[in-house]
Amino acid sequence: DGGRAALIVGNDGPQIPADSQQQIFDRFYRLDGTLASGSGLGLAIARELAELMGGRIELVSEPGWTAFTVVLRAESSDRALGELVST
Repeated sequence: DGGRAALIVGNDGPQIPADSQQQIFDRFYRLDGTLASGSGLGLAIARELAELMGGRIELVSEPGWTAFTVVLRAESSDRALGELVST
């Protein structure tokens, strides 16, 4: 898509409240009442890595469906791969 590649990960779990959708990308942030294990770093790290590679993470969350989309440059040259590895 215009030199970009997208990976979408979705589930049919609970909706992420609108007022928390930006906060979930903050380090150590956890939604109140969640039972999952973890320290609240995964989404923060994923967003930082995507941004370092010139991309972004998009979030859509509505009743019955939540999807995270990672959008990155889709460069296929060996030079582009070397630039990503060296940063």
